[in-house]
Amino acid sequence: MYGNYNQNNYNSNNMNPNINNNMNQNQNVYSYPTNNSYDSNTNTNYNLNNNNSYNDVYYEPNKNKKNFPVKKLIIVIGIILLIFIIGFIIFLVFKNVVKTTSKKEKTTPSLDESIYNIYIEGEELNPSFSGDIYDYYLLTDKNSLEIKCDLGKDSAGVEGCNKKISLDNKTYYVHNVISKTGVSYNFYIKVKENENETLTTIDSIEGLDKYSDTEIEITVKATNTSSPLYYSIDNGVTFQESNIFKINKNGRYYLVVKDKYDNMTPTKEIEINNILSNVDSALYISSSSSSEVTLKDISTSELEYSWNGGSFSKNNTYKVTSPGTFRVVEKDKSGRSFDKTIVVKNSDFTNKKRYSVTIYNNGNNISDNYLVCTDNGSGCVVTLPEISKDGYDVVGYSTDKDGKKIKYSSGEKITLTKDIKLYANTKKNVTVTFDSNGNSISTNNLSCTKYNDSYCLVDAPKITSSGSKIIGWNTDKTLVTALYTEGSKIKVYEDMTLYALSYTPLEVSFDDNGADEIGTTKINCKYLTGSEGCKIVMPSITRKDSNILGWDINQDNKTAAYKVSDSIFVKENLKYYAITRKDVTISFEANGAKISKNTVKCSYYNKEKNCNIVTPNISRNYATIYGFDTSKDSHTASIKANSTISVDKNMNYYAITSKTVVASFISNGASSISSSSDSCTYYNSSTSCNIITPSITRSGWKVVGWGTSNKATKKVVDVDSSYSVKDSMNLYAITSKSVKVTFKTYSADNLFGCSTVESGGCSSTCTIYNTNSSCSVTPPYIASRGNEVQLFSTSTDTNSKSGYVPGIPMNVKSNLTLYAIVRNDYRKSTFSIKSTKTLGHVVIETESGCGNMVSDNYNNYVTRFYNKAPYVFTASKMNFVGSTNYIKTWGSDSAGMTYGRSVGYRGIDIQCPSSYSDYYLKTIVHEMTHAWDSYFYAKTGQYLSGKSDVQALLNKYKKSSKKPLRDYSYSSQFEFVADMYAWYYFIYIDPTYQPAVVRSNTYYPSDMKKVMEKYISIAKNGYK
Repeated sequence: MYGNYNQNNYNSNNMNPNINNNMNQNQNVYSYPTNNSYDSNTNTNYNLNNNNSYNDVYYEPNKNKKNFPVKKLIIVIGIILLIFIIGFIIFLVFKNVVKTTSKKEKTTPSLDESIYNIYIEGEELNPSFSGDIYDYYLLTDKNSLEIKCDLGKDSAGVEGCNKKISLDNKTYYVHNVISKTGVSYNFYIKVKENENETLTTIDSIEGLDKYSDTEIEITVKATNTSSPLYYSIDNGVTFQESNIFKINKNGRYYLVVKDKYDNMTPTKEIEINNILSNVDSALYISSSSSSEVTLKDISTSELEYSWNGGSFSKNNTYKVTSPGTFRVVEKDKSGRSFDKTIVVKNSDFTNKKRYSVTIYNNGNNISDNYLVCTDNGSGCVVTLPEISKDGYDVVGYSTDKDGKKIKYSSGEKITLTKDIKLYANTKKNVTVTFDSNGNSISTNNLSCTKYNDSYCLVDAPKITSSGSKIIGWNTDKTLVTALYTEGSKIKVYEDMTLYALSYTPLEVSFDDNGADEIGTTKINCKYLTGSEGCKIVMPSITRKDSNILGWDINQDNKTAAYKVSDSIFVKENLKYYAITRKDVTISFEANGAKISKNTVKCSYYNKEKNCNIVTPNISRNYATIYGFDTSKDSHTASIKANSTISVDKNMNYYAITSKTVVASFISNGASSISSSSDSCTYYNSSTSCNIITPSITRSGWKVVGWGTSNKATKKVVDVDSSYSVKDSMNLYAITSKSVKVTFKTYSADNLFGCSTVESGGCSSTCTIYNTNSSCSVTPPYIASRGNEVQLFSTSTDTNSKSGYVPGIPMNVKSNLTLYAIVRNDYRKSTFSIKSTKTLGHVVIETESGCGNMVSDNYNNYVTRFYNKAPYVFTASKMNFVGSTNYIKTWGSDSAGMTYGRSVGYRGIDIQCPSSYSDYYLKTIVHEMTHAWDSYFYAKTGQYLSGKSDVQALLNKYKKSSKKPLRDYSYSSQFEFVADMYAWYYFIYIDPTYQPAVVRSNTYYPSDMKKVMEKYISIAKNGYK
């Protein structure tokens, strides 16, 4: 409907009807632009005035009352006549409103009497107001519309009224109606593209009247009834969800609002000039007399002033009556303050008047903004600055900002008789180049003349594109919104290129193809003529527990051409299918068996419901294989091994097997057992089951129990007991019988090394097990001072030649008594012993005839020898014998000898010379090695000297021209081993006491060293 005029707001001076701001909610509320004011110098042009009020001609609508506030009292002559005239005019307006309201059409306000009303018959308009522009929005499905105007009596110069506009093949159309006074009414017409489309309107832009020295914040208020909105101030290049923009630089910004379907408003240009720079001003004495001086502050900025600490006002003059320093604080619209001071002297109090010229550079270059001169009675003369601006023609100075009426030339001398304000003016011819961008256009370029930093207007040409929808013109050929539409006014600030924009509407549809959910089932986009296609973002895909592969035009594909959120360009209507993959992992647990695979995977795609796998093989020794089941404790299987099954989700399967084990019982020497076998069965991850052991009978033997080996001596389970078994096995009856061997001292002094000491000797016991007929005990060592040690014999005959060797294990089948036999086979008689000691298994006796110095040295050394090589101290007896009683029985070396009847136990005699000789150190080691060689035989069944690698060394170096050791070493294999160790000992183990015989030949080959170390290692490890 039409908006109703309030007769109390009718201004009789200019006959302008004004819309009441207190209209009810069913009416449209309009207000005047807050930044236009009438300049009485030109009577036609508006200048920027931020005091939000009109001059003598126009008044601001009162927001709280129905009547306009009156700034300047108009003296009315003939009050009766005036009331009659006003009443008549209100009657005419009311008549017009009633008429238009009956059409249910919306109206626009007017700022002058050239236009009463603008409307589009039969259409609902959505009005908004922002800055000094009246915007109206319309969503229509018509092919053409007619803009109608009810014109006032002075309508000459009104543009855009009563025109029919074609909307065929268009998406946007912006139509401008320009009033006589330059007010622009913009009709943003959106052509409906689908039934569900709703209109987006820009209702207002808040913050354009705010000022700052850093940044201003603007809030775009827009409306759409069915969609969230997105906002851009860079011509639609980027968008944001917030409708608030923080701007820190003056300039032109291009506002676009779009809905979630990418339906956009045409681009709306906004000008930001509210970021203020520092104030430029001039403070001077404007006039004076003998009693008063008037100070004046002039500026090209709009300021308020505080003189000498007073309150702020717009008064830029101040009168003083005495000399002094005076201060003025200037405050601009952003709230910043600037201080200035001026000194008034006594000499300034004289009759004098000054006139000023305040010059607005208007975006041009001038040398000075403020000129002041002193009146000489008939005015005063100033020279206006030269005007310049690159690329522009100088016009001159005018009293209005638009500069179309020039009053003075650049650089002209003028006479001032009052303060004046001037604007520097330049002009430039600018051209708009129109790029067809694949379309057909009516012209390729248009030119106009612009003044200063302002703009001039040209009409946007017609665009034709077969089969496409026309968008309009924009500075970027990739955008889908119109900066200008056909026939709209183009603001030209500089030479520019505009691209014709048209598009083919496309619809890309999306099929979930088995997915749970997709972001959208279709996307509508615009394929710009001449572009690589229209850009869409592939929607989201949701499918529980699945891999989202993307989108493809083939619904059966297992790979996707595009991923979710990929941006792609399309040139035709297409259908894409969601491509998803569900990976199924079937886990198999051996569950006590062995399986060929722990996991088997398969995948199914899109609308498929399952996929196939082959179950693994199952193996388990001596077990029954059933298959797999979902319960690990099952005794039956739901699926077989190595079979094909269909699966649709992750699952765990367990191998199902059973194992029957048999325990066989072996009598193992026992007389009888009560059972020969028992069996049991266990399943899956169980590792055993229980059997019952039988009883064992063996007369005269102890029943121990059952063992796992026929040689076992310890039981693992008792008879007649439960026993857990894992595999089929044999259990052996374990029986035992104890045997005692008694060792009698008889002719010896003492025995040592027995387990039990008894009267007249000692005893050792051993146990015979199972099928064995004997067990082993080790005879003790025999001590007999001054005598040779022989053996243990079953006979008391001291001449016994056979028996058991001390320290060497012996086998016995039954209880046995043995007697220690000692005698002197290699001596004349028993020696007198002055000292004895034991090292390891060696008894060391020193004969009374051995001198103390020699015997002490030898005893000390043999202790050192034991500490460094205890493994050599085997079963033997060493005697340090004085030279009187020492008898050499064989060999050429008179220093010592090794002898004995029993293999493994040797006697060693070392001669005690009258004085100490280090040669005897070598003799001690050499003879001890003979005993070790014999003990080696007793332990291993082969002499150390008889080993093949030792024999190879003997044969090798016996023939060598460079022999290690000494010549005597090669006299026999026994002497070779004895010297091979002796030389090794003195070279590598204890070189501190190295005898002269070794020092004279220390050549010791590496292969000999390697062999010697091998057998030392064997001895150290117990001859294993």
